[in-house]
Amino acid sequence: DIAIRDVRTGEVRRVLAGDAVYDAARWSPDGRYLTAVEARSNTDNEVHLIDLQTGETTALFPHEGQIQYDPGPWAVDGSGFYVVTNRD
Repeated sequence: DIAIRDVRTGEVRRVLAGDAVYDAARWSPDGRYLTAVEARSNTDNEVHLIDLQTGETTALFPHEGQIQYDPGPWAVDGSGFYVVTNRD
């Protein structure tokens, strides 16, 4: 699971949970979004985008088979982020 803690209030909020192994990756420059990796195996993972304002989580590259996606840094203006993959 991925939980975030508000350092001002001490409130802890779970933002991604399930039967998978999740790792927090990178915050957007404005702090609204967090990318996360769902590790399905050592050769297969998925990137999720968590909207911390709405609580909505989106799997960005739904796929079948052994494909790795790893989120990289965000663009400075927050318009998107880089992804490294071994797909094709």
